[in-house]
Amino acid sequence: MGRLARPPGGTDEDLLRLERALFDEFRFHAEKNGFLGDVSDMDALLAAQHYGVPTRLLDWSQDARVAAYFAAEKDWKTDGEIIGIKLIGTPSDGGTVHPFDISKEIAFFPDSNLHRAKVQKAVVTITAKPWLRLHFIEQLSLIIRSEHKCQVISGLERRGISRFSLFPDFSGLADMLCSKYTFRFPGSKAHSIAWRREPGILSADEMSAQIL
Repeated sequence: MGRLARPPGGTDEDLLRLERALFDEFRFHAEKNGFLGDVSDMDALLAAQHYGVPTRLLDWSQDARVAAYFAAEKDWKTDGEIIGIKLIGTPSDGGTVHPFDISKEIAFFPDSNLHRAKVQKAVVTITAKPWLRLHFIEQLSLIIRSEHKCQVISGLERRGISRFSLFPDFSGLADMLCSKYTFRFPGSKAHSIAWRREPGILSADEMSAQIL
């Protein structure tokens, strides 16, 4: 997920104005069209991030399987990494504080109405300014080699962790189906194979089992 970055040649104030404009317009259109329920500004910012708007937030998962899925699902030619951390401070709920008014970094549990965050078992960190780095104590770093990513994803999907379980909406369902009927070869790009179920022709699952 994209982090908010300073515009080329811009100042810190330009970045703050950009951040505010992105958030205000997201919230206006989301509420006008009924996309957001009664959520705090902090949770509205998280909703924006989950749908692709760059923010100063970082969202983590309390479930190692979810972290493994995100570390392995993309970029089949490079290694993925799972980072386990110990936060400085104890997470709380988002409360009534506006995300752009905080004076120090905090961690919070998202509102349960944000279903994506709920199923991903998220805890979210936010810094006092968008250009600041998060302070934490790294406890664990686990590398998933590129040649093993396909097996990791396949194993997690058999255990119910998939794009659809983590993004339980139309986009997640479409991603899951595209993944299911795409055959990935370790160490190479994903290759789509058009297939029909006919006598003597393997099903997608049967062919995947032989490839993997």
